[in-house]
Amino acid sequence: MTTSRGPRIAPDVAAQRAALLEELDLPISGPAYRKPVKIAAWIVLGLLTLQLVSVATRLPAESLNQALTLTVVFCYVGMAALTVAMQRSVTTIDARGLRQTWIMRREVAWEDVNFVKFIPYPLGKRLMIFNRGGRFVTLQAGTREVEVAFARIALVYKRTL
Repeated sequence: MTTSRGPRIAPDVAAQRAALLEELDLPISGPAYRKPVKIAAWIVLGLLTLQLVSVATRLPAESLNQALTLTVVFCYVGMAALTVAMQRSVTTIDARGLRQTWIMRREVAWEDVNFVKFIPYPLGKRLMIFNRGGRFVTLQAGTREVEVAFARIALVYKRTL
């Protein structure tokens, strides 16, 4: 049976989801990225800043290509914005669904979750959430509590072929 949002959730999955929500002690919230990842982002940005300042002070202004200079400045500003976003990003799991603050907010309601894939990378666990329309959203976990919740969610929403 289908609904306007896609295939209807099987009763056993709905029951498992209800049990999961009770078990998780919601809301769960924590940084989206681990400290080593955040520190590495700041180190890379700092080294890039030093390199740009070094090049800018050694080269005469007339030897710089304006288009290339603007491209480098644009990329630097973008990288700085990503670094700040990584620093501030928070992953939250609550009764409404899963979300992560970022440059653009990532959010998936429980009703829209079709299946998930837990990805245990060494520097941070990720949860790839596929919604009923086939699109996916990836959320990062920066704390053990969020990682454990991701693993439990993945067990309930594992894909059955």
